[in-house]
Amino acid sequence: MKLSDKHLPTTEIKLELKQLKSLRSLNVLAAAFHLALIFALTQIGLDQQVTLQTYTTTFDNTGTASVAVDDVAQIDIGHFVIGYLAIAAVAHVASATVLWRRYVNYIKQHRNPLRWVEYSVSCSLMLVALAISSGIANVYVLVAIFFASAVMNLTGLVFENINRHTGKTFWSPFVLGSVLFVMPWAIMLHHLQSSQAAQQLFDNAEIVHYVTITLFSLFPIVMALAALRVGPWRSYVTTELSYITLSFVAKSALAMFLYFNFF
Repeated sequence: MKLSDKHLPTTEIKLELKQLKSLRSLNVLAAAFHLALIFALTQIGLDQQVTLQTYTTTFDNTGTASVAVDDVAQIDIGHFVIGYLAIAAVAHVASATVLWRRYVNYIKQHRNPLRWVEYSVSCSLMLVALAISSGIANVYVLVAIFFASAVMNLTGLVFENINRHTGKTFWSPFVLGSVLFVMPWAIMLHHLQSSQAAQQLFDNAEIVHYVTITLFSLFPIVMALAALRVGPWRSYVTTELSYITLSFVAKSALAMFLYFNFF
């Protein structure tokens, strides 16, 4: 059922309207900072080339396996960083301007599909950048990580859409998203521990990964608090403010970690 102002207590309506005004300011601020960060990082330069590869296993007549490694392309990991920052900036600008009315209506309905669509791309690029920084160069693994992350974020969209129509929280999308959340991190952390590639690429590789996974882990916590209507997260505006802040911090922190350790 669509939530309208007349269904809310008067005191909550006033609070919501006040917070909705702050949402526009926070979206604009986040967009401005992301754009400023893009400008600053491009001035530093994008000069860390990484070779992407494919691995093909073949067997001879005796059953002995051999692995052929083929170089596919040279890429600059900085392009992934600039890419996810740019996508986030565009999403914030759109939410505060041309999509503002739709954005506000979504917030009143206790959901924000715009956020999950943006995350499905920007967060996936973040994980690919982290995977490369952990020493993973296999194209197939990187593509799998990207799409696992994309689907994980879209389960958030499904979770919100379903539960705004039900009186009881339907947790299946959350559980599926949590499984998809764990898988890429398990692959990256295992590779980080078992390979010296990441340490050869840049210093403090483990710190970067553990700080980033900590920040990423806060997103499902916010989702659960919002679904359970705990404390200030009874208001979906507070939930949205939390997501914007977490996204802003995680994206900016990863960008600076990678640039100042990698490039």
